[in-house]
Amino acid sequence: MRLSWPTPLIDLGERVASRYAQLSLRDRRALALGATAVTLIPLLALMFHVTERNWAAQGRIADKRSVLQQWNAHQPQWQASGLAGVPIDLSLQQRLEAARSAAGLSSAAFRVTEQAPRTVLLQLDAADFASIVALLAQMSAEGVSIESVELAAAASPGAVSGTLLLRGP
Repeated sequence: MRLSWPTPLIDLGERVASRYAQLSLRDRRALALGATAVTLIPLLALMFHVTERNWAAQGRIADKRSVLQQWNAHQPQWQASGLAGVPIDLSLQQRLEAARSAAGLSSAAFRVTEQAPRTVLLQLDAADFASIVALLAQMSAEGVSIESVELAAAASPGAVSGTLLLRGP
């Protein structure tokens, strides 16, 4: 089986070749230069866009590696103080629940409510302040930032009540 071009395309090709042959040398060069520019400019723009996206991704990866290195560096210190490691692949809400459990805070004193995909509201009710500080240090090492804090001393010594708005990486 032999493939061939349809007749209308063959006729079009012949007309383009005949018109090209009638052009002067200067016009042929200008046409070749224009065709090259029309081809290369979008390719260069695409290459620039891909390179820029690659650099941005490399920057994000470097930031995540930095957070992971900090987390790994602090891990022995947290384990010595009684906090177990929390897996990073969990959602922010799951990581906070795991950290709460590792810190020994009761679920009655610590409630997590998801506000947005990467934002949670942490409500404290007579929670141990030292455990909360250790928990927040661990979460900060994982890239979680504190957006707002409203704390007040609770009736028990060393306990606090209030809310924290946390934003995950």
